Amino acid sequence: MQITDAQIHVWSAGKPSAHQRQEPFPPEVLLKEMAKAGVAGAVIVPPSWDPNGNAPANATANQHPDKFRVMGRLELDKPEARDAIARLPETPNMLGFRVMFTTPERREWLKDGKADWLWRDAQVAKVPLMVHVPKNLRDLADIARRFPELRLVIDHLGVPPNHPGTDASMDHIPDLVALAKMPNVGVKATGVAGYSCQPYPYKNLHDPLHRVFDAFGPKRMFWGADLTRMSCSYSQCISLFTEELPWLTDADKALVMGGAIREWIGWRDAVSPARYAQANHSAA
Repeated sequence: MQITDAQIHVWSAGKPSAHQRQEPFPPEVLLKEMAKAGVAGAVIVPPSWDPNGNAPANATANQHPDKFRVMGRLELDKPEARDAIARLPETPNMLGFRVMFTTPERREWLKDGKADWLWRDAQVAKVPLMVHVPKNLRDLADIARRFPELRLVIDHLGVPPNHPGTDASMDHIPDLVALAKMPNVGVKATGVAGYSCQPYPYKNLHDPLHRVFDAFGPKRMFWGADLTRMSCSYSQCISLFTEELPWLTDADKALVMGGAIREWIGWRDAVSPARYAQANHSAA
């Protein structure tokens, strides 16, 4: 089984507010953690607190194209956002974007059409998007319906930001499961250990995870650790799925633990910047 983490952060500056690891998390530390836990690859999601933006993630993926791909950070209120999808081919190992709708203003964009250009452009260009919509799962259903060829991935099981680690952390599961009716919507089961108020193996989460799996299936449910936010080990983030959920077959695990996210975002063979530049020059 080739384990691929659907969300990991690396950063060189800034400080997170809700992560266990507060210091910069460079790629050399991440690679050691991955080797120890048996993780073959990871999708790097640039964190919102790093002022350097996507640069550290792209540099890491370019240096280790066999290990990493990037879903870039996209700030919709920045002027350059409108050109981001058109310019995506300039970054050989960035496959799509992650967009966060966590402030009252941005949550309105899901309803008033202000972000429709993003959904439209991403659908036309076949660019997958990860969306953090912890309070607006129902609004995402309408977007998925209007843009049926757009590949959307819901972050962190859609858990509301004020609920992680409490008994209420999974109260939203009916709204999440309802989105499974849309074949163009997948869900990241990332940072799961942080949503439990119990110790490992977090038994209060097993039934909600089972419900999500039954709804989305192994091809649309993507495991990820969100390691820097966790208080448990990388190995425990993995074994929760590989050892503690008996309803996952070996075939299911192969998909949930990495095969499905690679397919969903279009992770193909490793692309080095030199090879990418040579290919583009030859095509021209």
